[in-house]
Amino acid sequence: VVMVWCVHPVLTLRAIQRRRRRRVDSSVRFWWAAMMGAPLIPVLAAGALLGEDPRWSVALGWVVVWGWAGMIVHGILTRIVPFLVWFHRYASLVGKMPVPSIRGLLPDSRVRVAMVMHSSAVIVGSAAIVSGSALLARAAGALLGATGVVLAANLVHTLAPRATPKNNPGQTAA
Repeated sequence: VVMVWCVHPVLTLRAIQRRRRRRVDSSVRFWWAAMMGAPLIPVLAAGALLGEDPRWSVALGWVVVWGWAGMIVHGILTRIVPFLVWFHRYASLVGKMPVPSIRGLLPDSRVRVAMVMHSSAVIVGSAAIVSGSALLARAAGALLGATGVVLAANLVHTLAPRATPKNNPGQTAA
């Protein structure tokens, strides 16, 4: 338990810090958020095992599924989907005509909105579980749904066809 939830996050954050590509994009921020919250999981697990209050178990599930795994998956999707779309659609056109950049398929500004929504859902959901507030639980549910809508919109945006210039070599694809 300590290795997975305490040592692994430290090693992952160190690997992210030491990577060759120094530019921090939003998908890396999803990883940071997931790894920063991971050491809280053993505390929640101990509370769920030893405590009487059922909120410990609910909090553990919420943080593991939406705060840790959800953040990682969301971050991976924001990186891998644009790459796969670019590779499938545009790799064979490189050098023959202008092609959009991978970053242009899913702008960082859209990913930042998703990050804010996802993080807000984790925080508000955690506060709802701790406080037992029905209002916060509804807000967390709304944020959870909104995060799904933003993720879907980002995926649709990434998958949307882009015009590739055929007769105007000076024009770049949008």
